[in-house]
This record gives sequence, C-alpha cells and structure tokens, in this order.
Amino acid sequence: MKHHGYKRLLAAATLLAAVEVSRAQQPIPILPTDSLEALRVVKDYALKTIEKNYFEHTRIDTSLPIQEIIDRLDPFSSYFTKQESDGFMDRIDDEDYRFGIQIRSVLGHVLITSVLHGSPAYKAGMRPGDEIVTVDDLPNISDTGLETYLPNRDEVTFGIRRVGIDSDGSATILKGRFGTSSVPVASMVDSQVGYIALTGFHEGTASKLEKAVDRLYHCGMRALILDLRSNRGGLVSECLTAANLFVHSDGQTIIQNSIEASHIKQYSLGEVARYPNLSLAILVGNSSASAAEMFSGILQDLDRAIIVGQPTVGKSLVMQFFNLPNRDRLYLAIAYYMLPSGRSVQRPYYNGDLIGGEDRDFGSFDNSAHVFDSGVSEADCPTYRTASGRSVIPFSGIVPDYFVSQDMFYPEWLRDAVEGAAALYLRVNAKWLLKTTIDSFESHCEISQPIIEWAMDSIRVQDTTADKSLTAKLAWMVPKLIKADVASGIWNKLGFFKLWERNSATVRRAVELLAKPATLALAGK
Repeated sequence: MKHHGYKRLLAAATLLAAVEVSRAQQPIPILPTDSLEALRVVKDYALKTIEKNYFEHTRIDTSLPIQEIIDRLDPFSSYFTKQESDGFMDRIDDEDYRFGIQIRSVLGHVLITSVLHGSPAYKAGMRPGDEIVTVDDLPNISDTGLETYLPNRDEVTFGIRRVGIDSDGSATILKGRFGTSSVPVASMVDSQVGYIALTGFHEGTASKLEKAVDRLYHCGMRALILDLRSNRGGLVSECLTAANLFVHSDGQTIIQNSIEASHIKQYSLGEVARYPNLSLAILVGNSSASAAEMFSGILQDLDRAIIVGQPTVGKSLVMQFFNLPNRDRLYLAIAYYMLPSGRSVQRPYYNGDLIGGEDRDFGSFDNSAHVFDSGVSEADCPTYRTASGRSVIPFSGIVPDYFVSQDMFYPEWLRDAVEGAAALYLRVNAKWLLKTTIDSFESHCEISQPIIEWAMDSIRVQDTTADKSLTAKLAWMVPKLIKADVASGIWNKLGFFKLWERNSATVRRAVELLAKPATLALAGK
C-alpha cells in the first residue's frame, strides 16, 4: 500500500508551482442529485481530464475507484477532497497553520516549541515554553489532533499556562497570512565562506536570495554554501531567476515535455549573471525535490557549482490542479522537465511508488563505487554530459559530485526524543532565554542532565543492538542536538544553524572543498 503521508507531503511542497501553471479546463458539468450518478459523473470527468492532460500514455484500470486510479499513476499525482485542498493551500510555506506556532506533546503536556516573530500567536503574547491547556471547546487536545483541527479554523481561543505564573491565561488569535522567509538563514561560516539556507522557491525567494548574497559579500564572503537539503521546490520562475544570479546560458536551459502540446515549454536564463565568479557549493539531500533539483541540476550541468551531500528525491514531474464537479481536485502530472544536459532526474516508479525508498545514504567522500537504485541497468542508461564534458547520471535525482554520509542517524523516534527534551527545557527556561542572546546561550548554558537522560531513556528503548552500541554512538550528539533545538525555538532556524549546522559534517566538507583549487574550477569561474 502506498505511503500516503509521504505522497501528500511531496504534493503539498509543490502546490505553488501547480497554482502558477493552472489553465482553463473543460467545462465542469452540473452534478446530479442522485449520489451514485454523481460519483459516476465525477469519475468520468476525472478520467477525461487524465486522458487530455497527463504527461504520458498510461494504462488505467477503470474498474478501480478514481482515488486509487490517481494514486497508481505516479508518486506525486493525488486526489484531494475540497477540505484537504483548502487546508494545503493555507499551509503553503507555513508548517504553523498560519497561527505561527509549533507544538509537541510531552509527558501529557502540549507545549509550544516555537513562535514565529510577527505571527498572530506572537502578537497575542504566546511564547515558546507555554503549555496549551485548552483549545476552543475541544474535550481533549494533542499535537496530532491539533494538526487536523487548526488548519480548518480562522479563529481559535487557546488556554495558556506559563511556568512561574499563578493563574492560567487565554489568547484569541485570528489566522493570518504572515511572511515566513524561504531564506531563513544567511550567515558567515568563517571569514570568507558564507552560508544561506533556501527552504523553498516561493514568491520573492530570488529577491531575498539576492539581498542575502549582497549582504554577505559586503561582509567579506568570497565563497558561498547554498543549503537546499530541506527545500522541496516551488515556483519554476523563482528557481530560474535565482539560478540566474550565478550563471547564464546562451541556449535553452530547461525543456518541459509532454504528449500534450499545450504543456510543452522551453525556459532560458537571463543574459547577465550578478555573481558569475563567486565560488559555490550546493548542499542537497533526501528531502531536496522538484524546483530544488532543477536549481542544483542547472548549476551542476553548467559546471557552475559543486554539489555536496546525498541524492535528492528524484522528481522532474510538473504538476497542475484540476477542479472536479464535486469541488474536489486532481493534482496531476502534466509534463516533465529536462536539464541543460538533456537528462531527466525523475526516479523510476512502479504502481505509483518510487523505487528505492525515501532515504538513500551513500557514505563516501569521493566519487567511487556508488550503487544507485534507479532500476535501470548501467548498459541501458544513456550518457549525459555537463558543459565541460563531465558525465552526469539521469533517473536518480541529483547525484552529488561529492558524497557525505548523513550527518546524523535521525529517525523519527530520535527526533521525537530530542524535540521532546527541548520542549521540556523551554517550558522552564524560555522566559530568561527570550532576554538573552544566542551567543551567550551557546557559550554559557548547558542542558541539564535530567533532560538529557529523559531523551537517552527514549533512545535506549529503541536500541536493539546486543551491546547497546547505538546508544553509545548517539550519546555525544544528543546534548548538542537538544541545545540546538532549544535555540531553534527561540531564534528559529538561525539558532539551529549556529549551534549545530555550522559544524555539521556536510557544511565542513563543503568548506574544505571550496578551499581546494581542484574543486574551485567547478565552484566558480
């Protein structure tokens, strides 16, 4: 059975691109009042939409329900009810449900772990460490329950309990469309190397990126690390404008192909690049998808940057929404894009599932002996070359020029332990943390041993090795991760960067590579 949660996450990550390419569609029929007839009309309309717009010829078992037909097409096409569609639209570039909070249930307490500056929750006085004790008139609350409840509400009354305050308080907040930056971190790693995190290609991302590069350049930056490891895509137009800051191409840069002529397009970069000589390293990983793969693939194919990290998702399908007679929506692959070398990064799939799973970790520091899970034999795999003649691999996402094993073994249970421990720390200490600086916190504050042991107890439960070697391997990083997660709650993504990411294996490897003449030929002109 398909992993629907993963599929929906990928779909939600590319909603902006889907909205941008929306076109007029066939007239929508009036829905009959008879329920069985209405279902038939919706299914017939959906099948005609697929026949006219899907990017390739495909066999369809029309005896199946329309939702299952869509799920079997490819890993990204989806069927959304109206409520699901509206909920995802509200959550574009915003995991906080437009209220501006992130929450976690720990030891029976629902705790606020982060409040975004300028959000409705921030303006209402809610702060990290606060405990949510009531939400409207819900009889029971939990973090998973609120994930379903909050996106569908425009106004919510929270009952809040804060450590050190005798009485509980309440805050009524209105959901708002506040800005959450797709360029959340722009900082110097050292005196010459800058670091910028790009979490998506949304409206205005290219402009924000340009301003961030300008600021770091005036701080002495002579080489730049662009981190796309958490970037799941967005607008093609913003992706191309951002790429054009660093490179230009005389010919067609991206070609969008489809069996439907109206979906075929060609895209070019502008003639002038603002920073054509700035040395670049791009970090990618198993969460980089869609426009993030397009961006890194363009710079890889044009020999403009070194790519460091892990293989990306492998999504080259271009998506579009189509309305149905019952107000549900199809999210359908209408085309696929090809990079400047002519390759597609789309990973093969079967029955709607990507082949090879979600996490792929090739732990070598060089380009030797990698095993790929594309399902295509090497003999059958065509050869694609960059502008300078280097070979690049198709059908496997973006394969880095330099591999770095995952910075940390970080499955869901470990993430839960770390984030839960950070939430417990924030509950008691957020009040004074809000009055200090990140540098002071980094230098002078340590996580208490009981908090660390609480997280380690969760890890020991999961450690099935005979000698508990996994617990020993993780022990050194857990206090650092908890502290970085606490900093993230107060200072957002900049806090996590300064306390963890700046010294992570992938960032340090990129810094080393940018200092080597052999790699500078790829990283800058």
